[in-house]
Amino acid sequence: MENAAYGGSRPSHSGGAFLVGGGRRVHLVLAGRFSGRLARLAAFASFAAGVFFAVKIFFNAGAAAKKFFHLMKILTIDIGNTRTHCALVDAGGGSYCVLSARGYPSADFSEIFLKDRLFAESGAEAVSWCSVVPRYSERLKNALAGIENMQLTHENSPIPLDVKFPEQVGQDRIADAAGAGLFFEPPYIVVDMGTAVTIDLVDARGCYCGGAIAPGMHAFTDYLGERAAQLPKINPVSADYDMSIGKDTVSAMLVGCVKGFCKLADGIIGDIERDFFGGAPAREKCVFTGGSVGLLPKKWLADRKIESNLANLGLAYSFLKNKGRA
Repeated sequence: MENAAYGGSRPSHSGGAFLVGGGRRVHLVLAGRFSGRLARLAAFASFAAGVFFAVKIFFNAGAAAKKFFHLMKILTIDIGNTRTHCALVDAGGGSYCVLSARGYPSADFSEIFLKDRLFAESGAEAVSWCSVVPRYSERLKNALAGIENMQLTHENSPIPLDVKFPEQVGQDRIADAAGAGLFFEPPYIVVDMGTAVTIDLVDARGCYCGGAIAPGMHAFTDYLGERAAQLPKINPVSADYDMSIGKDTVSAMLVGCVKGFCKLADGIIGDIERDFFGGAPAREKCVFTGGSVGLLPKKWLADRKIESNLANLGLAYSFLKNKGRA
């Protein structure tokens, strides 16, 4: 750099003084030195600023990535008419893992939640929940005082609801539809077999666009035993799906109630396939969930996708979606 400042040559040295060819040259040399230093300082400042902004962008991106990919433990609660299904879900960065799950009686759940300190014992950071029983909802709201929580409703649904009255859509049906979206690209079908059986469609646009509601398995199997004097209660687990007619009262009831229930579901799914899948089978885009799935004939369920924690996964996804992290 000095060579450049001095025009490419060193000044001669005489009597302890640098002889550089007159005052004007000295001035030019000094100005050159000064401007050179300014240029170096300016270059360094520009470089430092570039490094600063690069580091800032890196750390901002890193913080955003850390926020997105941070796995958050969410206690999910699906309050049904009869049973409440709880699951601890590790969620974040597009990953969802059920760490533990357990069922409770819905009527007593809020008291159990407080008595057994379910939130504190779970190690969760927040609660995401839904309910189809308004009086149980109010109890749980009180039990969740002081805990970060979100109730899934039609107003904060992570998927659009293309129905006449969104406020009438069961919160569990929204949770199921959201959970199924973690497994399938739309369109897809969700079958929830609980106290009632719901068969719902998320269409090719990714919109929840309605479905069907029918009596659940227990309504089929228990009703006749309760209302007909000579008909017993039956256990649907003992049904033989291959049987087309019964040779006695119990087997005839099993054919009518259990096989009839399965045929009901198949018929509605078939209509949805016809109208929304171009008539093609949708078995690979259909998921079953709900407490009554285990009562259905194994042969009928054979190659169907079953996810017992579907609503809970949907609740975890919905929580993160509302937080801008899904």
